[in-house]
Amino acid sequence: MIHNRERNGKEFRRGSSIVSEAIESGSSDGLVELGKCFQGSIGVKQDWEEAIRLFRRAAEEGNIHGEGELGGCYWRGLGVERNVAKGANIPRSAAEKGCWDACYCISTCYELGRGVEKKLQEAHRFYVKQKRKPTGAMGRAEKTGP
Repeated sequence: MIHNRERNGKEFRRGSSIVSEAIESGSSDGLVELGKCFQGSIGVKQDWEEAIRLFRRAAEEGNIHGEGELGGCYWRGLGVERNVAKGANIPRSAAEKGCWDACYCISTCYELGRGVEKKLQEAHRFYVKQKRKPTGAMGRAEKTGP
């Protein structure tokens, strides 16, 4: 993934070309990765509007990581007007499918009662799901090691 690579030099150029190829082939994962580049100003000028557009497009295509990223942006108010309820609602289907980031977001929402009614049992359910079925960067790190 491009966001874990060096920010300049050969590795970044290689990563950015992989993302471009993924997007051209219709990969919604490529949209999420490019959104992260715009979010973190990795190889491009930071552009929250473009990051949100890419996350939303990936989410609309059913990408669980796009849903998680978009929900996190609403939950924190990054690139959009902060809307905790929307931030808790958007990644819910991704969390149900086991997306680590979305499970973390939803479990935190239920634990703190942010954007949803405080329900510790629901918080625990998503916390367990997060530990049991890791996906995303944390899941890959757990499977492959440092």
